[in-house]
Amino acid sequence: MDKTQIVSEFMDNLRNEMNTRPKDQDCSCSLSQVSTKVAMLEAEVKGIFNRPEPKPKVEEPLPNLETAAEGDNKADSDDVEMKDEAA
Repeated sequence: MDKTQIVSEFMDNLRNEMNTRPKDQDCSCSLSQVSTKVAMLEAEVKGIFNRPEPKPKVEEPLPNLETAAEGDNKADSDDVEMKDEAA
C-alpha cells in the first residue's frame, strides 16, 4: 500500500470519527500520531517535488538538401573513366 494512501485513509477515518463523536470526548488517536502521519506524508511528497525536471530531448537537425546534393556532385567529379579492356 502506498504511503499517501495510508495517510489519506487515516485522515478520512479521523475526520469521520470527529464528526460522529460528541465535541466533549477525545478522539481515539493522539496529536503525536497525527503529526507522525503528516510527517510521513511530507517526506513522501518532498521526494517527489524535489526531483529535477527531465531535460528536453534535443533533436538533430535534418541534413540540408543543397549540401547533400553538392556532396553527390563532388563524388561524381572524382570518378575516373574506365578504359575498355578488350582493346
